[in-house]
Amino acid sequence: MKMTSKKWMTGACSVLLALTSGVGAQEKSTLRGDYVEARSASVYAGPCHYSNEFVTEGRNATMAWRFASGAWNNVDLSGLSAVAVVTAEDNLSQDEKSRRSVLYLDVRANEKQTAALRNLFATKFAATLGKVTATRAVATQVSNDGLNFSVRAGQAVSLDVNRYPCTHCTQDAQIWYQPLAAAENVIVGKTVKTMFRDAALDRSWNDAQEANSAFVGTFAF
Repeated sequence: MKMTSKKWMTGACSVLLALTSGVGAQEKSTLRGDYVEARSASVYAGPCHYSNEFVTEGRNATMAWRFASGAWNNVDLSGLSAVAVVTAEDNLSQDEKSRRSVLYLDVRANEKQTAALRNLFATKFAATLGKVTATRAVATQVSNDGLNFSVRAGQAVSLDVNRYPCTHCTQDAQIWYQPLAAAENVIVGKTVKTMFRDAALDRSWNDAQEANSAFVGTFAF
C-alpha cells in the first residue's frame, strides 16, 4: 500500500519525537549534591611517596554524599545524606573483589526514602561498595563552608577535610588516584582528622595526621 506524503511525514515526526524523548530521559540528571571522599593513602604526592604507600596503604576509604536536590525512583531525597566506609585486603584502586563496607543512611529518612536510598546504592554503587556487611540508620551530617568539609555518621564515623583553595593548586601528574564514586568538579583535599569504629568491619582507625588523601566535588545522576 502506497503511503501518502502527509502520512509519511506524520509517521516520521512521531518516530523522531519518540527517539528524542528517549534520549532526553536517559540524559536527564535529577539527583545532585556534594561528595566527599578520604582514602588511607595520599591521593596527591610525589612518585616515591605514592609508590611506597601503594603496596602498604590505601585499603580504607570514607565516602559521603549530601543530596541537595532531586529524587530517586520518584522519591524526593533533598536534604538527606549518606556515608559509607569501604575496606579491602589490598589498595582499593586495584582490589574490587575483597571490598567490604558499612552503609550509614540518614535517620531522618522516612520509609519510602530509606527504600529509595537502599535501591540507589545497590544500583549505582554495588561494585564500589562490594559486600555491604551492615546498613545502619544513624544521624548523618555532610556539610561544608566552601573550604572545610565535615562528615559524621553517628558515633561510628568522623571526618574533617580542608580542600585546596583552587582547582589548579595541584599538579595533575602527581594526582595518582581518582574518586571511587563518580564525581564532578573534583578538587584534592587535606584530611585533617578521620575516625572509624564499627564491629561490622574488622578494622578501625583514629588518625589526626594531616595528609593529602581526600577528594571533594559534586555529583549528578
